[in-house]
Order: sequence, then C-alpha cells, then structure tokens
Amino acid sequence: MDFDLRRIKAERVAAGITQAEMAQRLGMSRSSYWKREAGTVPIDVKEFASILTVIGIDRDNLSIFFKP
Repeated sequence: MDFDLRRIKAERVAAGITQAEMAQRLGMSRSSYWKREAGTVPIDVKEFASILTVIGIDRDNLSIFFKP
C-alpha cells in the first residue's frame, strides 16, 4: 500500500483549511507544510495524526489515505 498525499490535500481543501492555516495549527511554516503535502519531506506518524486531528478525520477512516 502507498500513502496517498493527494488525499491529504483533498481532505484539507474540503475542510476549508489553507496550507497556511494547516501549517500554523501544526506549528510549522507554510513552506515546511507544503513540502510534506508535496511529498518532498516525509510525513511522520505524529504529524499524520496531527493532520487528521486538524482536518477532523476519525482514526477509523485512516484507510482513505492509502491506495493499493
């Protein structure tokens, strides 16, 4: 299974959250967040959990972020 970074962006946009807002809520710069969302810098488990919290995705729905 591969991690689907496009899904993170799609869910963020659907929640009405800009990259700048997401970065602020995660305690990083917008460019740092952009690098993670673009796949330049890997997202670690702690950051992924924080992103889910900000977006409002329940942990029971983690599978939507992975593709076979």
